[in-house]
Amino acid sequence: MGTYQYYEFRKIESSLSDVAMQEISDLSSRAQVSRTSASFTYHYGDFRGDPIKVLTWHFDALFYTASWGSRRLAFRFPISAIKYEAFRRFGFGETINIKRKDAHLIVDLFFQDESLCDWVDGEGTLDRVIGLYDDLLDEDYRSLFLSWLQAAFLEHGWDPNVALPPVPPGLREFSERHRALIDLFGIDSDLVSAAASFSDPTTGAMSRF
Repeated sequence: MGTYQYYEFRKIESSLSDVAMQEISDLSSRAQVSRTSASFTYHYGDFRGDPIKVLTWHFDALFYTASWGSRRLAFRFPISAIKYEAFRRFGFGETINIKRKDAHLIVDLFFQDESLCDWVDGEGTLDRVIGLYDDLLDEDYRSLFLSWLQAAFLEHGWDPNVALPPVPPGLREFSERHRALIDLFGIDSDLVSAAASFSDPTTGAMSRF
């Protein structure tokens, strides 16, 4: 069985300049570049750039998957548009890396789990979760909390002594993008059900699906 890697980058608030498009195209002969996106598919070889640097310099969202069980979803936010301390509470080692980069905040969800090896089709996945970007700007932290649950479970199992970050409202009320995230990272349904018992209903903007 051959290997498979897929990278996709997306602009949300603006478009790429001619210079940026050329820089991204120069990273690989496999590059598919438009004004708002770039994708790279590999069945051998590897991406020559640093994906997080490419995200930080040019894009707002990154998705990556590999046939050996790696899954990555990362977002770039203007630091002036978010509450840094609220994001920082969901950091978890190398799996959920939340850090400031100049005028931006990078949220990097990077799961490496061999149990995810049966899913390799990357095209179209970013479309199903891209709405989480606006959710996070609107202070809906369900996606970060769900990712944190799975990261903690993979590290500690069902250890009851692991301290939870703040439980967001709405864990009984998921949109399609939340369900796509749960599938993407293989988030344990029993974890979600257990956390939902501590979660208040959503109100206002967070209930718009």
